[in-house]
Amino acid sequence: MQVSIKELQNSKRKTHRNSYFNTFLSLSKLALVTLLVVASFSFSLQAKEKKSKPLTEDAIQRKTEVILKVLKYGTSLERKAALFEIEKLPEDKRDPFKTILLESLNKEKDLSMKQAFIRSAGELGLKDAKETIEEAVADENEDVSRAAVSALKKVGDANSWKPILEKLKSEDLTKNSNLTVSLINSLADIEGGENAHEFLEAKLKEKFNSPEIRSYTALYFGKKKILSAETILQEIAFNESETTTLRTYSINSLGKIKSTTSIPKLKELIEEIRKDPSKDNKKNQLLKIYSLGALIELGDETAFDEIVEFSKDDDSIVRLRSIQFLLDSKRPEVREILEYKSKRDPSPKVQKAAADALKKLDEGDSDTNSEEQESEDSSESSKEPN
Repeated sequence: MQVSIKELQNSKRKTHRNSYFNTFLSLSKLALVTLLVVASFSFSLQAKEKKSKPLTEDAIQRKTEVILKVLKYGTSLERKAALFEIEKLPEDKRDPFKTILLESLNKEKDLSMKQAFIRSAGELGLKDAKETIEEAVADENEDVSRAAVSALKKVGDANSWKPILEKLKSEDLTKNSNLTVSLINSLADIEGGENAHEFLEAKLKEKFNSPEIRSYTALYFGKKKILSAETILQEIAFNESETTTLRTYSINSLGKIKSTTSIPKLKELIEEIRKDPSKDNKKNQLLKIYSLGALIELGDETAFDEIVEFSKDDDSIVRLRSIQFLLDSKRPEVREILEYKSKRDPSPKVQKAAADALKKLDEGDSDTNSEEQESEDSSESSKEPN
């Protein structure tokens, strides 16, 4: 079947028209997206300008009245939003909410709302809510329990570690869970948490427990600076059959507890990795950098130059680790390195870590271990073979 020249020409014109139309449509979409981005950016700037202006007394009063009504009669989503609004108010303007928050903590049946009220009680520092929050630590709902554990760090007293330890004793430590990690981290941070060291030392020795749980347990001893764990930490740190994260966290804690007897073993481990090309891999690099960091903690300044080299490593996790150890060295040249990393490092996480380290440097505090950094190393350990 032959096609006429006229039909071919019509077909070409139709194709051109479709092409022009598609091009126009694409450009229109691009223009629309651009306008939306510009509008969004403009709105964001306006919001920031408005946010920077302090509320007048009348505005605070009106806002308080609205929030109180929302907390009484609003939906769950509205009440959760209202709780965040309370936290934005000046501290001396939050008293009108204490009664309703305490009542809601005791009466609330909705688990998601109960979690929200517990979180706010912690953020607002409601000491009167301490007993209710301690009871919530034992809640069967994991989210509620975790919220209570976090809140206790802010409203708890010298005995608030007890319900946290009791909850931990009821957990299956052979399995990794966010709640168990939260409980161990809280004992490391909360006043009186050092009283849990005998139980945690026994669990650290049990090799059948989850490697991740044992890793955070090892960190606990360093944060609380419990010297009695020195022997078990050394056994783990220099045992090649243990996971890399568990070993590095044990090494970290040996530095924190000032284990001077570990210095020869740390140097020996570094030399083994340095001399054997087959050991020059990511896991051993982490072992090496943590060992160098521990030596810095133990007063060995010869490790500093190698830590500086690690801050230039292509692996962002290695650079992230180096930030803490640079700060621990307390050397004057560290500031220039951190300033560069905070502005120009290709990894946003490294930039943030460097910026946080600079703040600590200005405050005279070198303890910048963060749960975010710890979770990075734990994610690495999950990739290790059993």
